Amino acid sequence: PLGDDQPVTAHKFGGSSLADADCFRRVAGILLERDDAVQVTVVSAMQGVTNALIALAQTAAAKDRTWQSQWSNLRERHIETARDLLGDQSGALRVWLEARHADLADTLRALAVLGIPAREALDAIQGLGEIWSAHLLRAHIESLGHECALLDARDVLVVAQAELGVAVDWAASATRLAEWRASHPQRRVVITGFVARDDDGRTTTLGR
Repeated sequence: PLGDDQPVTAHKFGGSSLADADCFRRVAGILLERDDAVQVTVVSAMQGVTNALIALAQTAAAKDRTWQSQWSNLRERHIETARDLLGDQSGALRVWLEARHADLADTLRALAVLGIPAREALDAIQGLGEIWSAHLLRAHIESLGHECALLDARDVLVVAQAELGVAVDWAASATRLAEWRASHPQRRVVITGFVARDDDGRTTTLGR
């Protein structure tokens, strides 16, 4: 569905390729040098972010208040990356990141009350880094004057837990992808890795 009968070239960048603002610039440069008919780029969280998010959930669930400083450091890292990447154009993205980190803080406070890292909460938390990375890369590409869509995989990828891990519902996922593509015809698409939704619409991940 993404190709619209045109060849699709897929790229994947892991966390070490997205460690900081300079890394995002290098990735964008690699992508923009290419003349792919349809360019799909799947991104991971910034280096170390997924582990930091898991540690945050565990620290909060242990009722250890140091989660607050850990959360603040993570928030500042993403805000500063946005500011470094986009400069005067970073305002809207920084507001968005502030709101997403505020949501994360609310979830962590709830975990601190519960005292246990509920599976659903952990699934939702540990996949946030990919979402933040996708927004950073898409915003940078657009700031350079190139159209670029952002596909949050949670909007199209439907999975279920199976004996050997997660199983993708390919029919449902293909239908959702086709619907998404109909309103997002851009040649370049940045996609979040790692995250999906289950049959009940809850955020989950593809596992590590």
